[in-house]
Amino acid sequence: MESSDRSQSNRAPTKKEVATVPSAAPTSPASGSVSLSELQGVLLDLALKAPDKASAIAEATRIIADCTNVLGTVYFERIERGGWRPFETEALQELNTTFGLSPDHWQTWCDQAAATCRLQHHLIEGALPMTVIAVPVAVPGERPEVLCAAFRTAKKPGHAVVLLMQNVAAHLTMWLLRCGYRSLDWELGDLAALIELVANIEQAKSLPHAALIAANQLQNYLECQRVAVGLVQGEQQPCQLQALSGISKFDKRSAYVARVEAALDEAILRNEVTVWPADGRDPAHPALAHQDLGNEADCSCVISAPLRTVDGRLVGAWLLLNDAPRSAGTPLEALLRAASPTVASSLALMDEARCGVGKRLTRSLYGHLRSRWLKVSLITAVVLAGFMCLPLRYQLKCDATIEPVLRRFVAAPFESTLQKTLVKPGDLVDKGTPLALLDGLELRMQLAGLEADLKQASKQRDAALAARKTHDAQIARLEMQSLELKIGLLRHRSSQLQIESPTSGIVVSGDLERVEGAPLQVGQTMFEIAPLNNMIVEVAIPESEIAHVRNNLEVQTKIAAYPGHTWSGTINRIHPRSEIRDGESVFVGEVQLQDGEGLLRPGMHGEARIIADRRAWGWILFHRAWNAVQFRLGW
Repeated sequence: MESSDRSQSNRAPTKKEVATVPSAAPTSPASGSVSLSELQGVLLDLALKAPDKASAIAEATRIIADCTNVLGTVYFERIERGGWRPFETEALQELNTTFGLSPDHWQTWCDQAAATCRLQHHLIEGALPMTVIAVPVAVPGERPEVLCAAFRTAKKPGHAVVLLMQNVAAHLTMWLLRCGYRSLDWELGDLAALIELVANIEQAKSLPHAALIAANQLQNYLECQRVAVGLVQGEQQPCQLQALSGISKFDKRSAYVARVEAALDEAILRNEVTVWPADGRDPAHPALAHQDLGNEADCSCVISAPLRTVDGRLVGAWLLLNDAPRSAGTPLEALLRAASPTVASSLALMDEARCGVGKRLTRSLYGHLRSRWLKVSLITAVVLAGFMCLPLRYQLKCDATIEPVLRRFVAAPFESTLQKTLVKPGDLVDKGTPLALLDGLELRMQLAGLEADLKQASKQRDAALAARKTHDAQIARLEMQSLELKIGLLRHRSSQLQIESPTSGIVVSGDLERVEGAPLQVGQTMFEIAPLNNMIVEVAIPESEIAHVRNNLEVQTKIAAYPGHTWSGTINRIHPRSEIRDGESVFVGEVQLQDGEGLLRPGMHGEARIIADRRAWGWILFHRAWNAVQFRLGW
């Protein structure tokens, strides 16, 4: 591969460059006056001589303009997500403004031409009729691109125009194929040169000799001014120059060598292919050492790259000085980026093969001892080991739920109908507070009937006494006593129609508004009332931590409703049987609290912290993982 070929690329030039691209053939006469032989020669020059894509498209546009009465020609490239981008926007903007077109029109036309792989023509009717021809341009290995031409006519384009558009598209495809083959030739040449370079490095007698071989061979292949190769003894060590192409011996204390080593250190620090001048691509990180070396060596371009093996081990760095100015996207950068891991691995393997085991161990130990990172790591490890042995109180965090110590249930005293409920769950009540009213209509009706029966029995008794019927009088008297007892019972129940609270506390359950008017059975629970002076915290202790918890341990509790308040207590009792809560097996521990402020409510949730015995900090951090490993591997 020649260096002149590497200086060219498929980049898109600026608009000024496109406007000044030289034509591949003399300007042809007006439409219809170009012979077929001339046209064929112009198209072949386009396919064979256009230096880049911008020049090829500009030449194609000129050919269409010289041979037809075209209004404008626009070449569309593909972008991500199936969109299209015009290669030249000025002609597109002029057509859109003149004929009222939008990007959606061009999107549709390009999609149709690319999908069918055939020439498409579209008529735009209106005050200014126009016909647009869209012809696909085959791109090797990718989906087609589209060349569009607009003509001021309301008729279908003639056969000559169709043939011209198809020929232009075909020769653009030929140019793309030629570029692809040329890039493939470059890659094959780079691969062959890299294989040869690795083979020569493996035959070197020593590491400096291998570095010199790499520098000389790379200079000969790229035809550049100078190639430098530097190696390091460790990750944090400075890079020392080992070889300069064309020079077998050099003064390591000279100013030139110092500038080269500074540029090599800068390449390692940046950890990427570094190019000077950067053309404004990386203004935040200027390559000052590369700039200093380039000015001193009076060269136009300095390119460097770190030498890291495939597994990331740093071996050194290399750089090249080039007399020719660099263009964006030059293959020199790609070659260094691709060859650096392979060359670094070859140098590392060759170095390890040439030195013995003792030397490798000595070098590794020396490098580690001089490493500041190792010293800091050792000090950090000692400090961490000391902290790991520091005894601390083991604090176990658990979920907590507030429950009352006592609960009083209020039941229906007799069969009746609920007339009205006076409280709701969550209401605070005192002893004797009315809770609900029972309907007394049925009791009053029964009482009225019994009182009437009592009067009738009384008259029967009086009549029997007047007739001196002692037996009948005795029966009437007994019936009167039975009626009086029933009347007393009904009167007592009538006085109990208002259900009152038996104690002070909070109504936990008993929302009976929805069942007002429904019958009640004797003993049916109507309300649940819990006193608030004493509460219990139910602590959910995980099954894996129950071995570290016992009675009388201190517990600090925080409730979500009062995050700034902490309640303290001790574990009074641990349930002997585990329970399943939230899908986890836990043992419930009870902690009794005195709530003098009346803040706690049954059902509140929070977090409890059990203060257990003192343990080493390392045990606190890793005992769960260690227990899990023992459980899995202890069979």
